[in-house]
Amino acid sequence: MKFAATIIAMTIALSNVEANTPTHLRVLTDEAAMDYSSAPVAEWGQCKWVDRSATCADGLQCVVYSDWYGQCVKKVASTWGQCGGKGWTGSCTSGNICQKMNDYYSQCVPC
Repeated sequence: MKFAATIIAMTIALSNVEANTPTHLRVLTDEAAMDYSSAPVAEWGQCKWVDRSATCADGLQCVVYSDWYGQCVKKVASTWGQCGGKGWTGSCTSGNICQKMNDYYSQCVPC
C-alpha cells in the first residue's frame, strides 16, 4: 500500500514539471518495505548486492564480481567452462582439469 501511495505522489509531482526541466527523484524506504524473496537464486541469477546477499540453489555458488554484484553459477564446470579466477572457485567435471589462463580466468580443458 505504501508503494502505491508513493507512485501516485510521484505521478502528481512529475505532472507539474515542464518537459524540458531536469528532474531528480529520490525515494527513501526502509528494509521492511522491500519484498525480498527467501527462495534460493537460480543459475545466472544475482546473489550479491551492495547491501545484502542471497543463497544460490543447490549445485551453484555465488561468484562475487564487485561489492555490488554477484551471480549464481555451477560449482562444477564442464569442458571449456570457467573453473577459477579472481573471486571464483570451482572444479571441473570428470575427464577435465582446471587450467589457469591468467589471474582472472581458469578454464576446464580435457585431460
